[in-house]
Amino acid sequence: MPKEKVPSELKSKLQNQAKTLSHPVDEIADTLKVKESKTVKVQNSLTPQLKQFNTQKLPKYKTLRPIQLRLRDDQIEFLDRLERRIMSERWSGKERITKNTILRTLVDILKEIDITTREITDETELFRKIRNTLIGGNP
Repeated sequence: MPKEKVPSELKSKLQNQAKTLSHPVDEIADTLKVKESKTVKVQNSLTPQLKQFNTQKLPKYKTLRPIQLRLRDDQIEFLDRLERRIMSERWSGKERITKNTILRTLVDILKEIDITTREITDETELFRKIRNTLIGGNP
């Protein structure tokens, strides 16, 4: 496809427009300079409120990290029954007791006992060692 020649009249008009649009670099830089940071002013003005917000107590569940736990049906049923029994047999309480609460409590108990970890080859052996440590019996 051959190049079309731009008429000289149009060419000079475009060149003049280009000259009027071009600005020296210093002039452009001046327009981009920020005299005072408004972000800092806003952050400083909100600092007391932000500090107050950060010190407000979060609900317990928001301070905990979720994990995935696979349980058998009988284990889930047991936790359901225990949760319902705890909740129904109390007069008052400041927090709801859930299956998660029960499991976290058990983990905290396990942290406090010394379990012999030698030769634990499967879940049955782990169960036996934890049970014996907690309620006695054959090691």
